[in-house]
Amino acid sequence: MNFAGLAAVKRTQTFTIDGKTYDSLEAMPPDVRGKWDALSRLVKTLTAEGAGGQLKPTTLKAVQTVVYGPGETAADSQTGSGTTADPLSDLSAQAASELSARSMLGETASRAANVSTRILRAFIVLLLLPSLFLAAWGALTSVRITMAYRPEWWIAAAALWGVLTGGLAWGAKRAARAAGSPKRSAFGQLLALAVGMAAVSALAVCGGVPVLLHQLTAKPGELLVSVTKKETMGGRYSCRPRVIIAEFTFPLRNHLCVGRRAFDEIQVGSRIRLEGEVSDFGVRPDVFTWSKPR
Repeated sequence: MNFAGLAAVKRTQTFTIDGKTYDSLEAMPPDVRGKWDALSRLVKTLTAEGAGGQLKPTTLKAVQTVVYGPGETAADSQTGSGTTADPLSDLSAQAASELSARSMLGETASRAANVSTRILRAFIVLLLLPSLFLAAWGALTSVRITMAYRPEWWIAAAALWGVLTGGLAWGAKRAARAAGSPKRSAFGQLLALAVGMAAVSALAVCGGVPVLLHQLTAKPGELLVSVTKKETMGGRYSCRPRVIIAEFTFPLRNHLCVGRRAFDEIQVGSRIRLEGEVSDFGVRPDVFTWSKPR
């Protein structure tokens, strides 16, 4: 058999990872070999089943080089071109591209979550906390509201209720989604939130706002009011005995606390003269005198 003219062909393969080239897998240090194996498994997972996790993109490349003998060209060889890339290189590029896309989506979601958090914080600071303060002030103040509530007041209270309930429900939903909480019926929680915000809104608008306006406009003066009812029993945190005043329009503060002697002498229909800070919105009585009904 004549072997003259046959070219000597030598095949070599190199592996490049993170910019460093190795002649074989065995030549890689243990940590580099571990990274190579992990990325190889990731590439297979991406191409076969799709990847659910995220790893930091790493340059991964395997190159096979074919060296031809003297006088031989690529056309004379049945092996093809002189330098060919291993399919693992293309798969690595696909993996890195997909991981990069996933990372960009994660960053976008994170930015959206940060914006939502800022909006929720601004909502709490600018609306919820002032509403809670006004509600507490209206429920605990010594000012007695005497103004008549027009429909505009109830419309304002309903609008505040809608904003508070909607804002807190939206914030709770965003927080549950960020925490990965399972979806479940929240009707009971939404109902409790709606009822609670209705109380806060009514107290803030119909109690706290008139008190605030009274503090801004009050002047020393006097106001004549009439007694509609006498009560000897009250709640745990209310004064006793006390008389109910017709001109006091806020239900939680429609009474006047009196001593035992005054309570015995004051009758339903009696007129009481209040002296203190008076405004178009209410009165803060410092001294009061009474007269028996005729």
